[in-house]
Amino acid sequence: GQMPIQVRMRKLRGPNMKKSMPFEPFRTHTQAVNLQDLEARFESGADVTIEALVAHGLGTRKNVPVKVLAKGEISKPLTVHAHGFSASAKAAIEAAGGTCVMVGSEAPSTPAP
Repeated sequence: GQMPIQVRMRKLRGPNMKKSMPFEPFRTHTQAVNLQDLEARFESGADVTIEALVAHGLGTRKNVPVKVLAKGEISKPLTVHAHGFSASAKAAIEAAGGTCVMVGSEAPSTPAP
């Protein structure tokens, strides 16, 4: 008989497809941390590192990059160490008297050809 369409069609590829295969050198997985979570779990003047985020239940693993997003508000001055910050999250942390420290780079370096 005729070959079924699911056999004739290609497999899903690309970073925007939900069920696509992850091509690891180019695709990264990032943990998101919101400002409202930092406000609720850390004291004023605390040093928020990746290890501290994992200890407080905001991160799953230490080797996965963390990005701070601006959901919620923050009023405590915190020193936040992360791999990335959204522009509005960085502005909110600095407006509260805290500092943002970049750790490494968010995307791994591409291999040499």
